[in-house]
Amino acid sequence: MAKKIPVIDSETQRSSSIAEFSQVSNNISIWQALTHNHYAANTLVAFKNDWNHFLVFCEKNKIAPLPASASTVHRFIEKMAESRKLSSLKRYVVTIGLIHKCHAYLTRAKVKKSN
Repeated sequence: MAKKIPVIDSETQRSSSIAEFSQVSNNISIWQALTHNHYAANTLVAFKNDWNHFLVFCEKNKIAPLPASASTVHRFIEKMAESRKLSSLKRYVVTIGLIHKCHAYLTRAKVKKSN
């Protein structure tokens, strides 16, 4: 069952949180606050590491990480697929989605059906 992590409602808190999550950080406490301690410490460390990888990718490619476009996430996953296992790739998508959901960014991309 998925954890219900609320969206940050306060514009001031959201802006502050976005600023924190826009920089590579080893601070696990921002993840504890964001998720309201709903995840185990090891999971939060994995989220932190995943997000840091995404931030570095965005910085190298001069792309804004928040909000990330579907094509940015796609390019990141393609790059990580060169050296990571499927389980890690899935976790990257979950991590990026979690950050976007908590900061009230749209996370669903429309997918064209090929006929």
